[in-house]
Amino acid sequence: MIKIANKRVLVSFILATMVCLAACSSDGGQTDEDEPIVIEPGVVNEDNTPDEETPVVDTPEEEFVDKGEETTIDDLVAAQEKITSYYFEQTIPYAYGSVSLKVWYADNKMKVVANSASGEINESYYDYDEMTMIYYNPAEGNQAIKMDFNPNSEDAPDNPKDENYAACTLLGKEELEGQLCYILQTAIGDKLWVSTKYGFPMQVEFVDHLGDTYTVAYHNIEINTISAAEVAIPDNVAVSYLGSGSEL
Repeated sequence: MIKIANKRVLVSFILATMVCLAACSSDGGQTDEDEPIVIEPGVVNEDNTPDEETPVVDTPEEEFVDKGEETTIDDLVAAQEKITSYYFEQTIPYAYGSVSLKVWYADNKMKVVANSASGEINESYYDYDEMTMIYYNPAEGNQAIKMDFNPNSEDAPDNPKDENYAACTLLGKEELEGQLCYILQTAIGDKLWVSTKYGFPMQVEFVDHLGDTYTVAYHNIEINTISAAEVAIPDNVAVSYLGSGSEL
């Protein structure tokens, strides 16, 4: 799945790129300039009171407050709006071999690095202002292709910033790695385990185009620490634009 934790969109995207241009493999890393803000345990006390021993994390933008069991859907939306950048990792265990993903988002742009069992690298760069994507395979040299894309298409990557929590159905609550999450079901049937503190998914359940169900966790999540430089394609890569007729 963004949808990319995530979801059906991410799967369609990976399958599409693997068939068309032979995808997969990843290298990544985060900036050393700031200490990463990693999603931490939230409020899960039985009496619904804040855990005084759990430190409050201040991000470079503003503080995230966990209301625990008292969290509302509006609170999730408000927390989501505070997110200006993020990073996460995922592994999708397909029957033919797992695909590992690293995803960076900042400045309304996204970088996705996919790593397949074969060890090949597939990098994709999405611009949500221009509505374009750039596909780049380092093994094929310093050439990349640019095309238009529709963020609402099945082939587009999942973007947790675009998840409409207000339109989801609340199914229940569950603690994941010490963080209380609300389980939300989207209009297309995917399930999201959303952190009550950060308004960011920690797990997703989706059905792929073959009808197989996958439950995928978000790992090494960082919030509001990613720079615009980390989502930019390398300067030495030549990009060829295919035109508006090649929409993804």
